[in-house]
Amino acid sequence: MKIVFIGKDGIYSAAPIHKLAGKHEIVGVARSAPRSFTPFLSSQSLWPPRLRRLLNRRTSSTLLPVIAADLAAPVFELKKGGLTELTSFIKSLAPDLICVASMSQLLPRAAIDAARYGAINIHPSPLPAYRGPNPWFWQYHNGEPEGGLTIHRIDEGSDTGPILAQRSYTIEPGTTFSEMLVTTARLSSELILEAAEAAADPGAGRLQKHLPCPFYARRTTSQDRFVEWTNWPIERAWHFLRGAHRFLAPSWELPTLLRFVPWTIGGFERAARVNESGKFGKDGAGFYLGHSEGKIRVRLNRRG
Repeated sequence: MKIVFIGKDGIYSAAPIHKLAGKHEIVGVARSAPRSFTPFLSSQSLWPPRLRRLLNRRTSSTLLPVIAADLAAPVFELKKGGLTELTSFIKSLAPDLICVASMSQLLPRAAIDAARYGAINIHPSPLPAYRGPNPWFWQYHNGEPEGGLTIHRIDEGSDTGPILAQRSYTIEPGTTFSEMLVTTARLSSELILEAAEAAADPGAGRLQKHLPCPFYARRTTSQDRFVEWTNWPIERAWHFLRGAHRFLAPSWELPTLLRFVPWTIGGFERAARVNESGKFGKDGAGFYLGHSEGKIRVRLNRRG
C-alpha cells in the first residue's frame, strides 16, 4: 500500500510512521507546524533500534524530514493556509491511503478523495469523548481516570469518522505528559497496521458521528482560568498541573515567575495552608504553590 503520512516532529508521529514503513511504502511526508520534542524519549529501550537511531539523528525541528530522508520520500512543509498546495502534493503521489498523526488544520475533502482508500487519523482520546484539537489537556483538566487512543477514518467533521481501532489505558495520579505521550505513541504503533488494513475495506469501521461528544477538547487561550483552587482537592490540582503544565505557560492565572521561567511539578505534601491557594512561595525545601490542604512542589529551570 502506498501511504502519504502527515504529522509533526515528535514521537507521536515518529512511532506510527516507523511501523507503517516496515510493511507499506511511504511515498510522501507532510510536516505540519513543528513543535518541541521530549529529549529523553529517543533513548528509551522500548523503541526498536532503527527508530532509536532516527530519533537520535533528529533535532527538535527536523525529525520528520530525517525520517522522510531515510525512507527516500519527498517532504511537504504544511503552513497555515497551505491546504490547496497540500492537496496538490497528495494528488501528485496518487497514494492508496493518507495517515494523519497530528495536524493543525482539518484535511479537506479534495485531499481525502485523492487517496484510493481515503484518510485515517490517530487521535489521543477514547472517541467520541474529547473530539477536538486539545484532548490531552482536557483529560488532565477533567481528572479522567482513563485515557485512550483511537484511529478513525477522516470525514468532514472534527474526529467524527468511523472508528477502525481503539484502545484505552489507565491515567494514574501524577502521570506526566511525557509518560502519557509515550503511552499513546506505543498504542498507535501497535494499532496502526490493523487500522490501515481495515481502511482498505469500505465497510469497515464503527460509526460514531451520531454519538454525542461528552466533552469537546477545544483550544485554550491565555485568558482562560483552569485551576479551581477553592474546589479541587490538592491531589487533583497537583495531578492537573503535573501533567498539563506545558499547556499553561501563557496563562495569567499563574504567579508571575511561572509565566516566564520554565518549570515542572514535583510532588505534593499535606499541611496547614501557609499562604493563599495558588500563590507562589518558598521554604527550606524549595518552591511551591500554596493550597488549602498543603503545598504543591515546583521545580524551576532557569536555564530553560
